[in-house]
Amino acid sequence: MAVPSGLQTGPQITDDAGVPGGSDWRKNSEILFKMYSRSTKDHRDQQKKMYPTNYQNHVARTVPWVWRVARELGGSLYLRDPSRDFTFKRSEGGGVAGEPLPDATFALLDRIYKGADVNAWLKHSHELTIATGNAAIFVLPLPSVKGIRLVCPPIHNVDVALDDPFSTSELDVSAAWFRIPLGRDPISNITTFGVAEITRESATWVDGPLEGRGLFMEDGSNPIGEVPLIQLRRSPAQPGRWFSAEPLDLLDAQRALNHDYTDLGTISRLQGFAQGFIKGMDHESVANLQGLGPNSFVGLWEEAELGFASPSPDLKGYLDQVESYVKTVTSVNSLNPSSLMNKSAGATALSKLVELQDREAERARNESQFRRAEQRLLRLTGKWLNHLRGQEDLIPPANVRVTYRFSEPPTDPLHSAQSSALRIELGLSSAPRELMKQEGLTFDEARRRVENNLADTRALTPTAPEPSS
Repeated sequence: MAVPSGLQTGPQITDDAGVPGGSDWRKNSEILFKMYSRSTKDHRDQQKKMYPTNYQNHVARTVPWVWRVARELGGSLYLRDPSRDFTFKRSEGGGVAGEPLPDATFALLDRIYKGADVNAWLKHSHELTIATGNAAIFVLPLPSVKGIRLVCPPIHNVDVALDDPFSTSELDVSAAWFRIPLGRDPISNITTFGVAEITRESATWVDGPLEGRGLFMEDGSNPIGEVPLIQLRRSPAQPGRWFSAEPLDLLDAQRALNHDYTDLGTISRLQGFAQGFIKGMDHESVANLQGLGPNSFVGLWEEAELGFASPSPDLKGYLDQVESYVKTVTSVNSLNPSSLMNKSAGATALSKLVELQDREAERARNESQFRRAEQRLLRLTGKWLNHLRGQEDLIPPANVRVTYRFSEPPTDPLHSAQSSALRIELGLSSAPRELMKQEGLTFDEARRRVENNLADTRALTPTAPEPSS
């Protein structure tokens, strides 16, 4: 059958610069990553393009807007350490599907996760998905402690190859590459980079001073049989693409704010004073005048005139349009403009509730993705621990249930306690579950603590209630 003319592209084309994974996407993602890192280099580059002759005279007035949006919207899931419950996935290996893993296995996983600083890396990755649209985490072995380490290269330094062009699953990644700095020579001030390639069968350095060496094992093999990658995206990837599009609206907004505030400062600095002038005298005579000031008199030619030119730039109008733009672009990113502009004096209880609802919707969109990432992390962690410790079923196939601890609206302790008590009384919750949410404990840990607390209380007060499940 004939191919529609609008779809005729030939069998192979060079990646278009405007699509995820293309050259422009990598360049924009790198700029956004540096903005998230609070670098202002892009602003200096933009100023040089716009004002090539006098950009050095402009005093930069930059605003870390991308960083702030990423901090406000990203990382909320891991701002407070969540609790994790690990259960058997299948009824095999001495366990029953749905039952908790043995205490010793849970303690091992908890120790490994804390040693790898899992919560901090997931929080960082959440912020990166907001700032750059994507985040990639490689779960690598740490043989010295028979554990794991998480490596999160900037997304513009990551690429993948897929078996299935329509897949967005890491299981269909046949190869992945990442580029990271290997070290800096303090004498020459030169940083050396290397590129690693990971396939299902091998993991080696393919560029840089370590080229040819193994990444996991000395022989360059990959003992777990899959690419240990966790991919996070802010929005779904296009069909046939692996990466999500970069948030160009954040890039444009950051540049606009930097330009506008710098221009405001330049205008007010150059036009914020009255320029003295004398009409009707030649330049040499004006230059010979001495003692100009409030306590002196000046003799002028009869036809000469002394005055001051006082410019009146519309700084307020300029500032109003900047603030209007900030409010618009902030609102459509599920944020309250007052949280960034520090103008919350007129906020009402209703507006605060609407703001919380907007953030809850944004958080819910990210939560499902990070629950999937947690399951992927457990799978890869189990594979590495089983290999490094030489026990095939040390970490059996398991599921992880994550309970995130969200920041509650500020309330006084009395109303908070009354709210918890009412939820327990209505059967909407229980004492262990309330404590689990507040302290980031697993259900079993919270239940044991409640039982211990009530046991201590009953020892002093015989009428103390029994714990609710």
